[in-house]
Amino acid sequence: MNAIHCSFGVVLKIGGSAIVLWQCLVGTLSASETIAKPNIIFVMADDLGYGDLGCYGQQVIKTPHIDQLATGGLRFTHCYAGSTVCAPSRSVLMTGKHTGHTTVRGNFGTGGVQGLGGGKGRVPLRKQDVTVAEILKQAGYVTGMTGKWGLGEPNTSGEPNSQGFDEWFGYLNQRRAHTYYPTFIWRNRQRVDLDGNLDGKQQELDDRFLYWEFFEGGFQQAVRWGNWKAVILKPGQEMELYDLANDVGETKDVASQNPIIVTRIEAYLKTARTESKEFPTTK
Repeated sequence: MNAIHCSFGVVLKIGGSAIVLWQCLVGTLSASETIAKPNIIFVMADDLGYGDLGCYGQQVIKTPHIDQLATGGLRFTHCYAGSTVCAPSRSVLMTGKHTGHTTVRGNFGTGGVQGLGGGKGRVPLRKQDVTVAEILKQAGYVTGMTGKWGLGEPNTSGEPNSQGFDEWFGYLNQRRAHTYYPTFIWRNRQRVDLDGNLDGKQQELDDRFLYWEFFEGGFQQAVRWGNWKAVILKPGQEMELYDLANDVGETKDVASQNPIIVTRIEAYLKTARTESKEFPTTK
């Protein structure tokens, strides 16, 4: 009689990547030692070329942790992505079929279900599709995935939990991964609302504050907000304000003419930094 012990291992996260992991330990109850099956961690990183990693010869950007994975695992030297874009690449990975046979052969197809853009075209994996996660479960593995899925909208046959994954956390629609501030993500079949992300509103670039501070020379601060730029040259000094739409050279201080803007930026500055004993605001 076999005893199967399964648990999740360490999950890695790289940008908008999809991280797939399977872990299992299978042994015989009467044996003094268990026979371990290998843990499998597959990291699919969008827009990452093989030459970007140290284990493939990159010498400028250091990738020591990924290099360590390659040293202790497998390094492929003749391997191609399943397609040029997100969804079909993942469909090829999941089903083991190339784009001449796999169900999802593009980000948008004829028919399918409605996506974030409002139109149809998002084709989900079918119920009869067999994924690598389902095959591994038959071998006693527990399966989990986090990141970007792109192979099935909510309540379709393509949901990860319908395609062999015991645990799933991330974006069902890959377009949601294009923003740093999604309004929600999914944990298994439960929607997880992210209430802190701008009260559920998409943030426009002009609404973002950019902040800089410089310690040497007496501690200086600068803020960019839309077309406004504020500068404080030393602690206790009044803020200078420039309208970059009309004065890109920052030659005319307009702080006195725009008290509402100054007050808004001053409120932001109160939340813009944490105290640092190595780099205090005063020496």
